[in-house]
Amino acid sequence: VWHSDERILYGRGRQGIWEVSLNGGTPQRVIAVGDGEEAHSPRVLPDGRILFTLKRAGATSWDEAQIVAQARHAATQTVLVTQGRDARYLATGHLVYASGDDLLAMPFDTRGDKVVNGPMVQVGEVRGAFFPFTDATQYAVAENGTLVYMPAPTPSREGNRSLVWVSREGSEEPAGLSVTDAFGAARISPDGTRVLRDGGTIQISDVSRPAWLPLIEGRNQWGATWSRDGRHIVFSRDNKVMQTRADGTHEEELFTSDGNQLLVPGAWSPDGRYVTFTYGTQIAQRLGLLDLERLAQDEPWRLLVDGASSGAIAPD
Repeated sequence: VWHSDERILYGRGRQGIWEVSLNGGTPQRVIAVGDGEEAHSPRVLPDGRILFTLKRAGATSWDEAQIVAQARHAATQTVLVTQGRDARYLATGHLVYASGDDLLAMPFDTRGDKVVNGPMVQVGEVRGAFFPFTDATQYAVAENGTLVYMPAPTPSREGNRSLVWVSREGSEEPAGLSVTDAFGAARISPDGTRVLRDGGTIQISDVSRPAWLPLIEGRNQWGATWSRDGRHIVFSRDNKVMQTRADGTHEEELFTSDGNQLLVPGAWSPDGRYVTFTYGTQIAQRLGLLDLERLAQDEPWRLLVDGASSGAIAPD
């Protein structure tokens, strides 16, 4: 966020809150966080303190984060909201923030960090981050108090979508599988008998008897990809690359990224030894290669291409 003295504040997850001049120069960290904590979405309060979202160590998602205020380079902070994210302080004296899919507002006195009344829901079903790596919520408030926001995806809003088979000639045939919720990608097993989908809970369907069945329950799971022999599946959960058998059993962690980094598998190599993955942030991504035979070593992966994502490996 820009503030009045021509400086930019930005969050770097486990690296804390940083600041840099609009005229360039070296970025400076102005707020550090503890081990396992992540900070995002800084804003400047009228008294000069920084308002930001803090996800404590042990929290499993940004829905469990807190909204805090802290002075630059200070060692202590004040918790303003025990469960919320992506807050904005308005000139009207209100604090607006997200909790779940709701956007809430409450009168707030910065002089004593006092909440005059409890929060009230202003808008429901507001879209959060497109990927679960930050606390971002898709809304903004103008100086005159006008609110703009992106609605959260719902079946009534987006309509039912269906998977179809498409021939090389372009003709389509219904696959008998509808999608009414968050949807990432569908991938066919190497033997052509099953379909896998991600976008939260990972689901699977038999092609001959189309019906989605839960394979791996949970949220924030993406990039589900078949191994070349169809016996295993790799996927990302938060900042980890996970592997499971194709029946959903024997789940194990393969690799964890540093800090608040996007980490999504792409494709297996034909010999089953390597997995490509996208690594970085939503705006600065790199394509890497994970060596499954070197997981116990310090550097089981190597960089392939900077500024690229979603790599595939040729069959040969």
